[in-house]
Amino acid sequence: MDELMFYGAADKKLYRKIKSTMPFLSHKRIDSFIDTYNLILALIPLTLSIIGLCLMLRFISSQQFVDFCDTLRRNEVIADFGWVHSNEGKTFVGYVPVTYERDIHVKRGDSPKEVITAGCSVSGGVDHAKRIYIRGIYPNKDEALDFLHKHSTGSHVTVFLEEGELVYRVREDMLEVGLFHISDSYVPWHDAELVETLDYEAFQPGQVESGSY
Repeated sequence: MDELMFYGAADKKLYRKIKSTMPFLSHKRIDSFIDTYNLILALIPLTLSIIGLCLMLRFISSQQFVDFCDTLRRNEVIADFGWVHSNEGKTFVGYVPVTYERDIHVKRGDSPKEVITAGCSVSGGVDHAKRIYIRGIYPNKDEALDFLHKHSTGSHVTVFLEEGELVYRVREDMLEVGLFHISDSYVPWHDAELVETLDYEAFQPGQVESGSY
């Protein structure tokens, strides 16, 4: 009986190559090698799939993914679908739950509690502030406040030394009030553009207000 009669074309080719290279190997040894080789080939796609799944799960659970989702929803109008469509091409006052972070340098001899007060992270504009978190534009102020109260942990102050000077990193949660325009054509996750920032309000109390830093 032909030893290779049950082999596929690829296995026959591999068998002959091994036999010509290492003629001292027995048929059983070569057969075992081919079985192992085929098993490895079969496991490679499965292994790559598992690795890809693990990487995807890791990304989904990472802060980068959260930031990515927040970016998608940054300009989303949080309102009834019908409300958005009925206001296409119009301008409205919107309320955005947002977090700003700012490094404040306190001059030697000055009291930090006189400088670090509610709203100091956005006082004088936000050119030197970092917007950490923003999610959705609410036409309804009460709904925006509900979301802010639910997710806010209050203001935080971190103190560190930089070039011999104390720096106070202030982080505050608040509502950013602005004038927004809904485009003429509805686009999911990108429903409105900021026309003008009007005010900042509803600063969430924490270390800034209590002075516990």
